[in-house]
Amino acid sequence: MVYQIPPQLPIVGFVFVVLISLAAYGGIQYHRLGHRPELLAFVSLMFGLSLTTLGNLFVDAATTVELKLLGYNFVNTVLVLFSAYSLLWFALAYSDNTDWVNRWTVGIAVGTIAVTSSAGVLSPEYMYEVNGLVSNGPVTILGVTFKEWVTLDRSLKLPFRLLQVYAYTVIFVSVVILVRYVLRNQSELYLGEAVWLIIGIGAPPVANSLLLVGIVPAELNVTDASFGITGVAFAIAIFRYEMLQVAPVGRRQLVEQQNAPVVMLNEESRVVDCNPSARDLFNVPDDWWGMAAEEFFAKFPDQFQRFADEPSVETEITMRDASSIRHFDLDISPIQNERKTARGRLIVLREITEQKVREQRLQRQNERLEQFASVVSHDLRNPLHVVQGRLELAKDDCGSEHLNVAAKSLNRSFELIDDLLVLARAGQDVSDREPITLSSFVDTCWGSVETSEAAIRVDAEMTILADRSRFRQLLENLFRNAVEHGGEKVTVRVGSLPDGFFVADDGSGIPEETREEVFDHGYSEYEDGTGFGLSIVEQIVEAHDWETRVTEASNGGARFEITGVTLADE
Repeated sequence: MVYQIPPQLPIVGFVFVVLISLAAYGGIQYHRLGHRPELLAFVSLMFGLSLTTLGNLFVDAATTVELKLLGYNFVNTVLVLFSAYSLLWFALAYSDNTDWVNRWTVGIAVGTIAVTSSAGVLSPEYMYEVNGLVSNGPVTILGVTFKEWVTLDRSLKLPFRLLQVYAYTVIFVSVVILVRYVLRNQSELYLGEAVWLIIGIGAPPVANSLLLVGIVPAELNVTDASFGITGVAFAIAIFRYEMLQVAPVGRRQLVEQQNAPVVMLNEESRVVDCNPSARDLFNVPDDWWGMAAEEFFAKFPDQFQRFADEPSVETEITMRDASSIRHFDLDISPIQNERKTARGRLIVLREITEQKVREQRLQRQNERLEQFASVVSHDLRNPLHVVQGRLELAKDDCGSEHLNVAAKSLNRSFELIDDLLVLARAGQDVSDREPITLSSFVDTCWGSVETSEAAIRVDAEMTILADRSRFRQLLENLFRNAVEHGGEKVTVRVGSLPDGFFVADDGSGIPEETREEVFDHGYSEYEDGTGFGLSIVEQIVEAHDWETRVTEASNGGARFEITGVTLADE
């Protein structure tokens, strides 16, 4: 008789079915949820524990020394190492330390398993001696007769003992990683989730301890039962509490990778988590975990003292130290559990220093432009009006042609002033935008331009967001430019683009080598032109954060494309 039916078969068989079923379910979820490393590690652990229980069942069922020792060696070398490495992988993945899982560590794991597998399977006689066991005569145990085991010299046990110490060290490190993570993230984890994790971690060590001190008899096989408890507990922690979908590991990874400083406080206003950006900003020591909030924020006490008891805050704050002034959007929001009970607060600071500096620079620029516009509008225009009046009086006294030339130049000066005022205000930031239906607005703008016999055609049905006054100036300048350069009978077309619109004409077009110059201040092909029309167009485009370019129309004329436009329905 080579095999027997051991009394623990129902228990071990049930545990094996549970573990292999959990491995299969984890594999299905691994493919369904997008190949998450945490799930693959869980599958590996369940598979390793299921094989270990199956190996233990093989040892109990075998009736020959050779088969028993072969199963014993395989379980206590290959399967123990495989399960230990799988547990370590799971612990690293759960705690978001997967950087340790690389080709070197995987190579070490595969190498040690390969060596022990070769020694235990290919050279079983050697492993018998390493285990310190040889056969010496028949003996009957549990009604089964096989050769007696005797112990060899203790020195021959050393390699096997070292392997055992190594495997249990890997398991111990895995347990430390998981326990440390649970303790440091207890405010983030659901209570039930943390409890099930602790049960899964502690079941095998507790079972082995009960066996070692003799509280539980070996016949009960509580070690294999503890594997089943571990598998079920980890599965509940993962799938019942959706660890992989709203995962603590995912939250942790999000916090760590945030450029914005992030701080998590518990109900007692003590720091339970923070990312490197927050630690750098507040210059806290390495032992920051558990630090009181007022101590953590001690570098900038005034900014946070007024929000110490506020559960939710959205505001702007300014932080000043000896070397810098920084501006932040402060967002404090409550952290709640599944029962909507407050568990703490999440503090996020998004730096807006560059935005504030840019706003201040634009404000100063706008103030200078307003001052310039005031000077041009009043201080320059007033004396020119005096000159214009005197010229009219001089025309009544004499009919010199020089006075007509002077009046024409004076009128051009007024046109320049008008264009300069528009140009000064065109580049100011656009703050108030409103929905504008392009087709009807084009008709309005076209009616304000002297178009003679020119025609307009609109093929754009869209509603855009723009500053109405400046957008009107943009279209009128483009229409005026088309009529001036395309002739009195030019046809102007306004059409849509995927992210904007275009204004094209069927005139002579713009040579490719001068297309970049048409937006320069003062550029004009005509002596009586001010050269500011298209420059004003470009300023208005930039003020809206749009883009413009000049190209050739399908019929050879000029085509101005305006892109980056925001539609009203976006």
